[in-house]
Amino acid sequence: TSIGSGYDPTETAPTVTITGANKGTLAGTSTINVDGTLNVTFTGAPTDTNNVTVSVANGVAGVPNLTGIGSGYT
Repeated sequence: TSIGSGYDPTETAPTVTITGANKGTLAGTSTINVDGTLNVTFTGAPTDTNNVTVSVANGVAGVPNLTGIGSGYT
């Protein structure tokens, strides 16, 4: 819970991808918290106790907020 940062709560939650020959029925879903972090929930089960790879998609790129950062940069 509360992993990552910078996700926009108004966007669609990012996709969770699980890979590995032994992933079985293991699946993951994510939800975006109001503070921009993620909760990832797992369902199902792998076929054994060996490692699987879990990745979460990046959020949508956005324009940064550049107000109040000062001036005179070259």
